[in-house]
Amino acid sequence: MVDKYSQSQNVDKIMAVPGNDLMKVNSEKLIETYPQLKTTDIPEILEICRRKKVALVDVAQDNAVEAGLVNSLQKMGIPIRG
Repeated sequence: MVDKYSQSQNVDKIMAVPGNDLMKVNSEKLIETYPQLKTTDIPEILEICRRKKVALVDVAQDNAVEAGLVNSLQKMGIPIRG
C-alpha cells in the first residue's frame, strides 16, 4: 500500500504504523514510520493524526478495526479507507 500511495501525485507524505525501513526504499516521498507503536495503540495514533494534520487514514489491520481505531478516527472527522 505504501508503494501505491507514494506513486500518487495527490500524496505528499506517508506515515505508517508500525511501518519499517524497507517502506522507504525507492520512494521519492517522505515516509515516516512508527515501529514502536502497534496498530491498536489508539491514543498515540490519534495524537499523531492531530499533530500531523493527517488527511486520510488507510486502516488495513483487522485488529485495529476491532480495537476501535476506525470509530475514533471518524469522531475526529478524518476520512478512512480500508
